[in-house]
Amino acid sequence: PPELAGYEPGDHLGVYPHNQPALVEHLLQRLGLTGDEVLSCEENGRVALGPASARVLFSEYLDITSVPRHAMLAALVPHCADPV
Repeated sequence: PPELAGYEPGDHLGVYPHNQPALVEHLLQRLGLTGDEVLSCEENGRVALGPASARVLFSEYLDITSVPRHAMLAALVPHCADPV
């Protein structure tokens, strides 16, 4: 088809969905954040994402709607105050 004439085998396509703004605002509120805080995500002691504002990270880079993996929940445990 003519609309695919500029693409070659091996070309890549990136799709970057955004989270719904209302969900992002709700999450920021629940976390007690304004959205302007500058955050970074680390993996194995190295910055994997950021620095960027919390609003940008939650809007454009992080999946805030999926069920978190066990490893994510385990990483959050030390930051929780409720023993239940």
